[in-house]
Parts: sequence; structure tokens; C-alpha cells
Amino acid sequence: MTEKTWYIAQDGAEFETKEECEQYERRYEKGKSIIFFDEKSNNLWDEEDWYKKFEDTFYMFICNAEDAKDFFHFFGNEMGAHVPDDDLLVENTIVAYDDDDYDWYNLTEKIEKLSKAERKIMSQIIMPS
Repeated sequence: MTEKTWYIAQDGAEFETKEECEQYERRYEKGKSIIFFDEKSNNLWDEEDWYKKFEDTFYMFICNAEDAKDFFHFFGNEMGAHVPDDDLLVENTIVAYDDDDYDWYNLTEKIEKLSKAERKIMSQIIMPS
């Protein structure tokens, strides 16, 4: 009989070596710098399964850009997920998923542009007295 040791991460993922397990946990720890929301803007904080959390995500609030980049590099490269580009991962920004284009975009920037356009249009409307 042979004995085999498995290392189990906090979320239940299994690894053959301690080093792989620790690397996985360090990278996923960085995921905590991102707040995930579903399409109805419900916080997915309690979801422990990172695959499910990401699959159900439509909006993300980026708390720490560098940690978010590290997390998504790992998640995209290792797990094959379609993740936001680095230029979208800016602190204090909301990143959203567009179901029609199948891509991520900076929602905060889009809201600012629309608000600016609205103010410009409204300033040019003569309101009847």
C-alpha cells in the first residue's frame, strides 16, 4: 500500500504539494480586495466557491488595484476565465460585464461620461416658465 498526502485549501481545492496549496491560498486572498455583485446588485460576499462567485458576477468594486490584477492574472491564466483587462482594474472603480458584448467595461467611467453629457444637454434646454 502507498500513502498519498493531499493539501486542502480553505475553499476545499486539493493539491499534491504544500507549496501549490499555499500559492493558491495567497492568490485567492488577494481576491478579497474585490467586492463581487450579481446582475441584481446583490453582494456575493458569502459565496465561498470562487468559480461560482465569478460566474455569477456582473459588477465588481475594486478596492486594491494591484491585488485585483494579481488575482485576475491567476484566475485568467490558470483557470481560463474571461477576466477584465488590467487597465480596467483601478481602485474605487466599478467594473461591469456586458452580456451583449461578452466583455468587461469601466462602469464608473461610463456613468461619469453620461452624467457629463446629461448636464451639458440640460444646460442647453430652455425650460418654459
